[in-house]
Amino acid sequence: MRIKKLSIRNIASIESADLDFEHGPLKEAPLFLICGETGAGKTTILDAITLALFGKTPRYDGRNRRNDCLIGGMAFNDARQLVRRGAVEASATVELVGNDGRTYEACWSVSAVTRGRNKGKLNKDRWFWKDCTADGEYFLERAIKPVVLRAVGLDFAQFCRTTLLAQGQFTKFLLGNEDDKAEILEKLTDTERFKRFGIAIGERYAALESKVKSIADDLANLAGLGPERPVVEAKVEELRQKLEASGKQAQSLSDRRTWLLRVQELAQSDQEVRADLA
Repeated sequence: MRIKKLSIRNIASIESADLDFEHGPLKEAPLFLICGETGAGKTTILDAITLALFGKTPRYDGRNRRNDCLIGGMAFNDARQLVRRGAVEASATVELVGNDGRTYEACWSVSAVTRGRNKGKLNKDRWFWKDCTADGEYFLERAIKPVVLRAVGLDFAQFCRTTLLAQGQFTKFLLGNEDDKAEILEKLTDTERFKRFGIAIGERYAALESKVKSIADDLANLAGLGPERPVVEAKVEELRQKLEASGKQAQSLSDRRTWLLRVQELAQSDQEVRADLA
């Protein structure tokens, strides 16, 4: 995924901002730093990106919050609390190129009631994606998730644990569950295909093993095959050789996958050590 543009309207401390990553100084910079005073809106930029991409933000993820506690009619985990005080509308929009090569526009928005006794209260927020490559095809909330996984390559939890690590959360990722880390690293390093190869080879291996066992059972039950026996025995030997070759190939791919994951971990450790030395 590559983000092209980010537009923010009335989110937290940012009234209006447009960031263009395709032109100007940001396009030329291989690496840039977001810095500023406390409350200037650094985290708000990251909040806006996750709001647009996933319709929610880790600041109000809500997994450890009670939904029955309300603030101004909104639950603790309600992303609408990010709307600037007094604003009648707010939005976060990201234009991006997905992992599938298609250009998308992801948007989260909310507006206030303009009339009646509820005037000023916020309506339910809206979240949608638009496929700019397919004549502006829109995906509403109930159909967005598979589009997000195809374009971003990560779900919300994985995105927050890798691409958008909050302060103090990187150590939590390093010390996290090995299976979770392996799954994330497979997606980030594009080594997940080796896992698929291993599964396919394992299935083929199991099928051949079952076939060999079936033939061996038949031989045991029909010891007096006469002239047909050499043919059957030759077939059994051929299947055994294929079975052995498949087993070696499966082990080789498994060793390669383990090596690639280890290289990724060592590269990350090298970056941390270099940062500490600097």
